Amino acid sequence: MQNAHTSKMKFDYEIARFIGYLSIRPHLDKAAATKGMHDLIKFQWDKEQPHHTYKPITTDEFKVMREKFKL
Repeated sequence: MQNAHTSKMKFDYEIARFIGYLSIRPHLDKAAATKGMHDLIKFQWDKEQPHHTYKPITTDEFKVMREKFKL
């Protein structure tokens, strides 16, 4: 669930980056206009490598989570 939430959040920020890039591009000088949106608008996850490994949960842990969050 955490990975799905993180992926959704990153996707939303990528859309915002794209819109922001399209908004500022006409106002850039020639040197900056040749750069891509990943060069101009950087996010933390663009440069970091995933360092966490998540262990799979057991069936019992999954049942507890389902009851807790009423899924």
